[in-house]
Amino acid sequence: MGNGCVISQAAASMLCQQVDGMSLEKARLLTPKDMLDLLGCQISPLRQQCALLGLEALRALLPQESD
Repeated sequence: MGNGCVISQAAASMLCQQVDGMSLEKARLLTPKDMLDLLGCQISPLRQQCALLGLEALRALLPQESD
C-alpha cells in the first residue's frame, strides 16, 4: 500500500477498479470531473487535488497516442 491521505488512496483504488479492462483510448479520455463523479461524494476544492492524484499518475503512465 502506498502513502498518502485517505482521499488520495481511496480515489486511486476506485480509479484502478474503474480502468481495469478499459481500453487505452477510453482511459485517456477520463477527465477530472469523471474522477470526482466516481467518488460519489462532495470533495472540498482544497482536497480535490488529493482526489485527482491517481488520475494524474495514470495519465503520466499511459502511452501517448501515436499520430
